[in-house]
Amino acid sequence: MTLLLLLSTLPALAADFRPNGLIVLLTDFGTRDFYVGAMKGAILRTSPNVRIEDITHEVPKYDIAEGAYTLLKSAPEFPKGAVFLCVVDPGVGTARKPVAILTADGNAYVGPDNGLFTRVIDAAGLVSAYELTNADLMGKDLISSTFHGRDVFGPVAAHLASGFPIDRVGPRLESLVRLEPRKPRIEREVVIGEVTLVDEYGDVLTSLLRKDLEQAGIQKGDTLKIRIGDREVVAPFLKTYGDVPEGKPVCMVSSGEVFEIAINQGDLGKSIGARRGDPVTVQKQIGGR
Repeated sequence: MTLLLLLSTLPALAADFRPNGLIVLLTDFGTRDFYVGAMKGAILRTSPNVRIEDITHEVPKYDIAEGAYTLLKSAPEFPKGAVFLCVVDPGVGTARKPVAILTADGNAYVGPDNGLFTRVIDAAGLVSAYELTNADLMGKDLISSTFHGRDVFGPVAAHLASGFPIDRVGPRLESLVRLEPRKPRIEREVVIGEVTLVDEYGDVLTSLLRKDLEQAGIQKGDTLKIRIGDREVVAPFLKTYGDVPEGKPVCMVSSGEVFEIAINQGDLGKSIGARRGDPVTVQKQIGGR
């Protein structure tokens, strides 16, 4: 579900954006075709001295929510002053706005206004947002209606990384599109959330955090009954994958305080058909401790 975030309702935050010359890319382009290369070329043609790094180009096609989650987990690890160029854009060429956003941690984000930046805004705090309308910053006289990464976002990101003032890219916006993920809740010692990511290893990451489990009285060493979609997994709540024999299920709090379920050296996601957005419930297995 998407909603509008009204910027006028947010507390005033200050940030001093001092670009460090780094542009960080996240897209759903994949790497087989020319899209990533063409976008990087447009960046370097605009500002030859910027540095470019990649988070990933393998966000599932059109999956704005997974793109937002991947960005949240990656962006804080980069140095302050980076420009994040993010394109997961099923609405390219439609009325959706191209935007540049400044967050309170001193980073800038360039991409479509479709909710992709929801999670980093929630985590870092939003200072200001602007619609990209300054044609002098664009890459070509004729802008493609299907490749804004090359013709709009890439050149604008290059200008920002080289010191162009963010408040001159276009008019300030009063609202942004945002995603509204379901928030974790607890009902009678059952913790309820959803799958946020099934990673390359088949590990199932959830929207639940350590604090949610603690509020339900769940502790390390407990045996947990976990329902993911319509499948049930019983697993011990331990520290890491190797705390159980190979091929056995285990659950833990992993990087970023996130609750995840896995099979040691196996693929839980594939074995149960887990997908992002599946409902998750977690509770103690009766007699399991």
